[in-house]
Amino acid sequence: EGAHRFVQRLWRLVQSVIETDTNDGSETANLEIQKLTHKTLANVDEMIPALKYNAAVAQIYTLVNALEQANRAGKTSSVVLRDMLAITLQMIAPMMPHLAEECWTTLGRTGMVSDAAWPDTNPDFLVEDTVTLPVQINGKKRGDISVAADASKDDVEQATIALPFVQDALSGNSPRKVIVVPGRIVNVVL
Repeated sequence: EGAHRFVQRLWRLVQSVIETDTNDGSETANLEIQKLTHKTLANVDEMIPALKYNAAVAQIYTLVNALEQANRAGKTSSVVLRDMLAITLQMIAPMMPHLAEECWTTLGRTGMVSDAAWPDTNPDFLVEDTVTLPVQINGKKRGDISVAADASKDDVEQATIALPFVQDALSGNSPRKVIVVPGRIVNVVL
């Protein structure tokens, strides 16, 4: 039943995308969906040869959800949506070839999806600009902070101390110590 619902959702998404004509769209929204598509492609590239089809399908389900949300929001260019949907169809082709072929043709692509070259992952879309770190106060997680991926320890420390929930916990005092493990966690010791 879940697979049937997914097939129907994907078909409706293809129909909706071909009817949509948003030429510009938000640069941020375009970049976000491109990054997610290429990250999914990179994951599926590893999973299919390893015969991890269920994990690959789960990744594709997540991507289709994001494509649906992007299409509904109307902030993503229809050209970008069509291109990312074409990559998605290529990813599902090994598991659902008939659906992929029908959607490929409906999307206006020529030839067969099975004859198309496997898409290349764009490494520029795999680089993260920001990272989200959990923030602990005395060893208990109290929230998260998003910082630039290349932020220094001092920058992360200052941004963490400026957070409202950290300020409330400090009650006007200075922390004894702020431990920053780059890319992993921030712990504020009162």
